[in-house]
Amino acid sequence: MQCSISRYSKLSLGLFGTFAIGYNLSNAIHELGHALAMWLGGGRVKMVLLHPFSWSYTYYLGKPPFPATTAAAGVLFSTLVSLCILVVIRRRRSDWLLPLVATGLCTFIVNAIYLGVDSFMRSGGDGTYLLRYGFPLPAIIGLALLLLPFGAVFALILLPRLGLKADDGIWPRLPILFSGIGSYLLLMLAYNQLANKPEIVLWTVYVAIGFLLITIWAVSSPFVEARWNWLRQQHDGDISWVFALSVLFAGVVIVAVELLFSDHR
Repeated sequence: MQCSISRYSKLSLGLFGTFAIGYNLSNAIHELGHALAMWLGGGRVKMVLLHPFSWSYTYYLGKPPFPATTAAAGVLFSTLVSLCILVVIRRRRSDWLLPLVATGLCTFIVNAIYLGVDSFMRSGGDGTYLLRYGFPLPAIIGLALLLLPFGAVFALILLPRLGLKADDGIWPRLPILFSGIGSYLLLMLAYNQLANKPEIVLWTVYVAIGFLLITIWAVSSPFVEARWNWLRQQHDGDISWVFALSVLFAGVVIVAVELLFSDHR
């Protein structure tokens, strides 16, 4: 039992650090897409502010020359980058590539949830702007749904490379996923409850969807891995403590730096 607890602790800490890096890197790539679209269209960017637990923003100097393109560019550019990441991780195997796997996972899943929820709740994000610029709601929801299968591929790759096998079953996956990723989601909820209370209902929706997807992931992945030989081949053994503590440290530093320099409205 002691070995199992030690192993699950290592996997949970490694997953937390991996997710923290991947989530924040995916946010940075998303905002870079907005900034590049603004710049390529002849506009100017004032600054990009990243936040680990709430909204990240790209601030413009004046109105975007091509507002619809600029609004869509965050999702489209980060999707393109993540497809390139998928090519890289399919060809190369290394624990140190796990943050890239998490980046692809967050890009597709988070963008899908973000577009879908924002389009329905009109919360002032990219979905709201796309609707304002004439994009039909079914097209935006269709794009969100199209992103989900790609996110599922990254999710299915992540757990075997982290160290979990199909034989591990559902039970270790639930506590590892809930402690490694669920704890980050709870930090989001706590931050917004304290510092962004007017939008706490919106963030509660996001977090609730996140926990639902984690549960589906934990329950379904052992069955998919058992039937998909390529996924079983992704397992190379558990991550090392050196890797787990390294990504944990890097993830905490990224979160701390973003909190230090964030200027939330």
